[in-house]
Amino acid sequence: MSLMLLGILNSQASGVSANPVIAMAIIGSPYVAAYTWDAGFGTKFSNPATAPARDAEQLTFSDDGATLAIAHELGVGVSAYPWSADGYGTKYADFSPTIGTGKSVSFNKDSDVLAIGATNAPRMHAFAFSSGFGTKYADPSETGSPSGVKFSPSGNDIVNTNTTSPYVYAYPFSSGFGTRYSNPASLMNSAATMLAFTPDGNNLAISQGISPYVNAYTWSSGFGTKYSNPSTLMGTQAYGVDFSADGNDLLVGGGDSPFVFAYAWSSGFGSKYSNPASLPPARIGQVAFSVTGEDLAVATRSSPGVVAYPWSSGFGTKYADPSSALGSNAYGVAFTQ
Repeated sequence: MSLMLLGILNSQASGVSANPVIAMAIIGSPYVAAYTWDAGFGTKFSNPATAPARDAEQLTFSDDGATLAIAHELGVGVSAYPWSADGYGTKYADFSPTIGTGKSVSFNKDSDVLAIGATNAPRMHAFAFSSGFGTKYADPSETGSPSGVKFSPSGNDIVNTNTTSPYVYAYPFSSGFGTRYSNPASLMNSAATMLAFTPDGNNLAISQGISPYVNAYTWSSGFGTKYSNPSTLMGTQAYGVDFSADGNDLLVGGGDSPFVFAYAWSSGFGSKYSNPASLPPARIGQVAFSVTGEDLAVATRSSPGVVAYPWSSGFGTKYADPSSALGSNAYGVAFTQ
């Protein structure tokens, strides 16, 4: 039985929708929007009864598809909702104390730990999660100022990108943060924004604000060798990064035209793919491949707020914009797992 079919059967058994969903973290009320997804935008789900407190920065679905977590301004910094075929459930109770503005969120593979990058010290936080926020794990040391946080595919490691040198911090994670891993031997040269692991967990890519804009390292319980920079550089700040489901392609969101970039990947950067025929209209934040790798979406800071394309070793024809508009710019985008 395929892993994809097994995941669908498990979702059906648990009451989680087996149909793909795409969600956006947006600026302005209701701060989040979600649509059914079937090779394009479908019906918009009703807004949550209790919206996040303020402008949303990033969002993610848990790997089991049962929870949607949103990092945002004000409130405690994160809102989490049960997710089903009907859409948003009742918002889970907030945790205490507040963590400032939530910048990023990541579930581990078992969906029972939620990690958060935030503005309040220690700036990286983790909570046990089971139908809501549980006990907060002891704080890690030396977190910097995270802009992105991500569990490795195994769930055994956690990495954050941040604005302070060495720009990336990483820890083993097993019922809490372990001793921080050594810095990469080849450090990045500017503030980092987001990161992504290959599905096998053997590599990670990190976006940053100045040339070379995207960096990549081997990974095995710590940073390995830095890969050579892409032969064709983006030429603009990078704000989001994601690998395709098969690990053969790397998607990067940028600050200037053409705004979205993609590279072949095979133990390092391959050729840059041609730009899409229809470009996004503005700076890109979070970027995401669908779970099958057949589609991708980018959050953009201008109408329509989100732009999506089919993907098959290159950008296909841009999908039609959502018929029910976001009504605002988007910073984050995610597909159900």
